[in-house]
Amino acid sequence: MARYFFDVHNNGDSDWDEAGTECADRSEIEKAAKSRMKAFAARCAKQAAPVTLAVLAADGGVVLTAYGVGEGLHLFWR
Repeated sequence: MARYFFDVHNNGDSDWDEAGTECADRSEIEKAAKSRMKAFAARCAKQAAPVTLAVLAADGGVVLTAYGVGEGLHLFWR
């Protein structure tokens, strides 16, 4: 399995993933991305700002970007 890093941001807060997460395939990457975005949005609920996420491979390449939360989540594979 490969290690991916999930960095989440909004208009004032950031959650930099320094440990990374092992994911076997795209479905596991999507599941981890949705989970991190949901948790981040819950912590920052008082701010009305869009949530964005970048998923990076261990070599630093971007593999997925996303914005929104819940039903309004939009994923873009790179």
